[in-house]
Amino acid sequence: MNRAGVYAAAVALLAFLCGASCIREDRSDCPEPGYRVTFYYPGNGDTDIFPEKIDHLLLYVYDAAGDLVDSRSLSRQALALFQGVSLDLAPGDYTLVSWANAAEYSTVLHPQTLDRAGLYQSQWLAGETMENFDSLYYAAKTVTVESYGPQTERLDFVSAHIDLEVYLAGYGTVPSWSVGGQGILEIDPVPVGYDFRLNLQPEHSVLLPVWSSDTDSDVLSYRVHLLRFSSYTDMVLRVRGTDGGVRAEISLAEFLLENGIRVEGVNEVTVPVYILFRDNGYSVSIERWDTVPVDPLSGA
Repeated sequence: MNRAGVYAAAVALLAFLCGASCIREDRSDCPEPGYRVTFYYPGNGDTDIFPEKIDHLLLYVYDAAGDLVDSRSLSRQALALFQGVSLDLAPGDYTLVSWANAAEYSTVLHPQTLDRAGLYQSQWLAGETMENFDSLYYAAKTVTVESYGPQTERLDFVSAHIDLEVYLAGYGTVPSWSVGGQGILEIDPVPVGYDFRLNLQPEHSVLLPVWSSDTDSDVLSYRVHLLRFSSYTDMVLRVRGTDGGVRAEISLAEFLLENGIRVEGVNEVTVPVYILFRDNGYSVSIERWDTVPVDPLSGA
């Protein structure tokens, strides 16, 4: 055999051995996967603001039968290096599901199958009082991997939460039974999670948030992330007095309607609720009580 023939045979043998090594379970010496997924989130506009909103990401990959074949957990540091991930997938159809910022208040159950997988509020699962949700974002896409060659898909995220800010002015002395302001404001009924298709779970519970700091010492401030709700939500904001009785009760749906707040079709939404207590009741507004007049609602 001449030199050219020997060289060709050596190359063919090397290619076979490399390919054979990738059949083994240990794929550390395999070529870099050619299927890449990048991440994108435009907020309420057209410009990507993914790095501003996302601190951590969970990615689940399901085959055509709905069985989990891969999962990844990506930190903020990893996402800063590359806003995406490389996957080693055989040709076929897959469903990609991703949750972003599912950390302190979120737990994923039954991720092995797409139809059973769900994300739940962690305190509710533990039988404890819910105080908040994570600022969740979600993405899902059905894709087809054509070959082992280079291929890139973009996974577009949507917001899976709504920000609610409640400010109580003139409430008076915080009762001794309230720790950190918890128990004064109730939000009820609150869905406790999602399935992996972003449908709300059927279970509901009461959310008792802890107050946030405010420069005005006479104001109790609550900043809460809630799972997405519609303009027709049946959630109620309930403020309890020092005796534990109901001091104010506000229908969130009515508040949205009266103040022209749209929550559908918008990613980044903040609902501000300002409640001013007076001797004869209370008033509710979308603006601070010291900047615009407010129309009192009946209350005791």
